[in-house]
Parts: sequence; C-alpha cells; structure tokens
Amino acid sequence: MQERRYSGRWQIDSQASVKIPGHAHPFYCTIDDINFKGLRIRFSQYIDMDNVLTLGIALGSELSLNIETAVAWNKAVGPDNVYGLVFTKIKDSDKENIYKFIQRNIAEKIRQQVYRDII
Repeated sequence: MQERRYSGRWQIDSQASVKIPGHAHPFYCTIDDINFKGLRIRFSQYIDMDNVLTLGIALGSELSLNIETAVAWNKAVGPDNVYGLVFTKIKDSDKENIYKFIQRNIAEKIRQQVYRDII
C-alpha cells in the first residue's frame, strides 16, 4: 500500500484510554501511531464514520489530550476495530505535549532505527 500522508507517524503502540461522548466510562485501546494531524487507534468499540468526535485520550499519566477528530477510515482486524482519526481541532499545547511524549518515550527507538537503516 502506498503511503499518502504528508507527514509520517511515530509508531508508539501504547495502551491508552479514550472517552467517547455519550458513554459513561472510557474504553481501553491501543494507539498504534500518532503525529500532529492524526492517529491510528485500535479497540473493540465501533465509531460511526459520519461523526465528528471530541475525544479525551489518556496515555497513562504522561499524555492527556482533548481533541476533536473525524474518522478518515476504519477496518475490522480480528476482534478489534482499527481507525484512522484526523484531528479537526487540536490546541498548540496538545501538539507540544505530543512532541514531548515522543521525545521522552520513543526518540531513542527512532534514532536506532535510522542508524540501522543507514548501515
């Protein structure tokens, strides 16, 4: 499959919780990758493709985001639903928090991958 994104995503494969409006409790999920424009998320919950959602996303105690998203695509993978979410509204402070999370948690993994690819 050809990559169509203008900017790459950081592979984080992190457990998270997501609060969906209209539901009393958050759902546990996995955030596969993220960038400043969107993310890929896996969980059992179904999200209607036509909805714009304001989600609360928590990656442990390190990163908490309240963002407005639209579903760009979805597919079923085993028992999970996988979604590509596009941020329709995101604060600059949330972008900064994403950057800080990446620096703290996966920057070294990125450097190692780049180094392996060069050799």
